[in-house]
Amino acid sequence: IKGLILSSNEQIDEGVKLVNQTGEALGEIVEAITEASTMVNEIAAASNDQALGIQDINRSIGKMDEMTQQNSALVEESTSAAQALKDQAEKLKRLMAYFEVDGSMKGSRPRIDSQVREMSAADA
Repeated sequence: IKGLILSSNEQIDEGVKLVNQTGEALGEIVEAITEASTMVNEIAAASNDQALGIQDINRSIGKMDEMTQQNSALVEESTSAAQALKDQAEKLKRLMAYFEVDGSMKGSRPRIDSQVREMSAADA
């Protein structure tokens, strides 16, 4: 009986050691899970910040696109105005051909030829 009791005590001691080791292992597991949970929360917060940044970038790109379209329209208007100004300058040049200035610049005398008359009549 004494041998059985000693054997049982040894087994109990061994069981207690195993339970203690299991408890320590579970404690380490809990710490590791807590660290992993903290990291996941940090990743989630960083992802949220990144999503907000991407939204800001998308808004900025939208505004840039709008401004580019406005600039394009302004360029078209400017081109049209420049062409109209060029046409007016050509017309003025043709009308100014009506006048002839002598070399001394003391006066000017009108020179009317058939081509200028036809141009003036067509422009009027």
